[in-house]
Amino acid sequence: MFVISNTLKIKKGFEDQFLARFEMLGKIEESPGFLMLNVLKTRMEEEYDEFTIWTKWQSREAHDEWSKSESFRKSHGGGRSEYILDFKLGFYDVVLEKLSATKVVKDVS
Repeated sequence: MFVISNTLKIKKGFEDQFLARFEMLGKIEESPGFLMLNVLKTRMEEEYDEFTIWTKWQSREAHDEWSKSESFRKSHGGGRSEYILDFKLGFYDVVLEKLSATKVVKDVS
């Protein structure tokens, strides 16, 4: 498995605009080999908001194929938004993973 993180510093006051991008762009969840996406917000940043986008893939090759897709171009096109102050990418191979021993079932009735 393969994980990519993208940690972004966002101007205060732009959180809703930033998060809205994940609703309207992409279709990453339909990409072969895609497993999961998390958007994490760092607690207690005073000067800016910091988010980490964390995606998990079956393989590096699956991610690389998605990065060549029209879906990727649509979700990453148009240049960097004015509210993004900085970003940092990280690339990781998963060498150990543990899952919860408890099973959570959500009652939808």
